[in-house]
Order: sequence, then structure tokens, then C-alpha cells
Amino acid sequence: MSFEDRLRDQFRRADASVPGDRLDWNTTIMKARRQRMKFAALTAVAAVSVLGIAAYAVINMNDQQPKPIAPASSATPAEESPSATPTASPTASPEDGTRGPCSASGMEGTHYPETGAGLPTKVADVRLEIIGAAIGCDYDGLETLALEGRQGFSYNYGADGSPADFWRVRERDARANGQPTSEYMRYLVSILDLPYCEEDGPDGEHYFVWPRVHCNARTDSDWNDLKGLYTKEQIDQMRTGDMYYGFRVGILEDGDWVYFISGD
Repeated sequence: MSFEDRLRDQFRRADASVPGDRLDWNTTIMKARRQRMKFAALTAVAAVSVLGIAAYAVINMNDQQPKPIAPASSATPAEESPSATPTASPTASPEDGTRGPCSASGMEGTHYPETGAGLPTKVADVRLEIIGAAIGCDYDGLETLALEGRQGFSYNYGADGSPADFWRVRERDARANGQPTSEYMRYLVSILDLPYCEEDGPDGEHYFVWPRVHCNARTDSDWNDLKGLYTKEQIDQMRTGDMYYGFRVGILEDGDWVYFISGD
């Protein structure tokens, strides 16, 4: 028995027990059917609406969610390529008694091995040690080389005291006051890069001397060696008097460094 048949039977029974006019069951059933269909339609519309609202809410929530933050980059800046500046140049201040920048800083690799060709082994070795210490602004190391020989060491006429202190002060003054003639370390390296000469001293010792223009019988080539180290006026003045009184270095044949001096 269908739902409508059961409903119709129930209505008949109820109507029979109630006094008065009888109901039109067909009309009543049709009304009930229409109400049921309307209810079903409303229910479907409501369901669709709920689903629509839910979908809108989900979409809206997704749009408003905060965007994920990208993790911070863990890459570190690329290290700069090491500089081509020679590493022999120390960084301490020359005034504090330790090594510091000087006029020979950065001259590493500028000396020419061929200028030392033909030297006795001991002389050649000392020459390279002097150049290395001067480029490193190692005043104390230079003093050790100067004083370890069997003879005394001359570094200035009338000077008394430590050669290292003397060079350190001259270099400090050169840097502070722009005095290129006091750049002792630069002159020391540059002089030892010039051609050398040999001479016998009044003491009977055999000397290797830089530059060669210091020896007698000076030639045009000897004077030309000084270009770039002294001005043209300075060279002409010395050449006129046929006397070189600039910076010069003397090393004995047994490797004893005996002077680095300038003047008459």
C-alpha cells in the first residue's frame, strides 16, 4: 500500500467518526501531494544554497589565507677574489717599533736576478736577503744583516746609534712630510737592482759596489743607470763634478755588508 493510500484510509476513518459533512478525499490528497512536492522543492533549493554558501566560504578563505613566506636565502656573498697586492707589505704602523708600511712596500718581484749574475755565492745570497728585508720593511732584520759581519757598518756620516732606528725615523718622516729623498728602503732595493762594479778598498778588501757608477772610469751607460731614481738635474750635477754621491751599497766578497750610505 502506497503512502497516499494509507493517508486516504486514515482520513476516511477519522472522518467517519466525526459528525458533519464528509471531506472530499481526492481534493485533500491532491493538496497534500502538492504540499509534499513544494516541500521537497524547497528542501532541494535550501540544500543547493547551503552548498553554494559553503563553496563560497571555502574559496574566500583560500583567497584570504596569507601567502607562504619564502625562506631566507642561505647563500653567503661570494668572497672577493684575493688582491694582487704583494703580501710582503706588513700592516703595523712604523711608529710603534714593529714592521710597518715603508717606501719599499709593494716592490716584491721588481728586482732582476740578472743584475746579480756573476756575484760570488755569499755576496749574491746577502744581496737577496737585504732586498727581502727591505721589501718587508724589516728594519731590525736589516740591522742584524748589517752588524753580523766582521767589520763595522756605515749608514750615515756622523750618525751614532741603531741603524734600524735611523731607517725607521727617515721612513716615517718621508711618509709624513712627502720627502722622497728619505725613502731609504726604496733606494736600497732600487740600488741593488742596478748593475754593480768591483773595486779594491784602501783596507785591502775587495768590494762589490752598487751602483757601478760609483766606481772610477764612469761611462754614459753608468750614468744612464740612474734615470728614474734621480732627476735629470741631480744626475747632471753629479756628472759635472764627475762624482757620484748618491745612495750606494758595499758588500765584501765574503758576504759582509759594510755600508749603505749617501753623501760625499
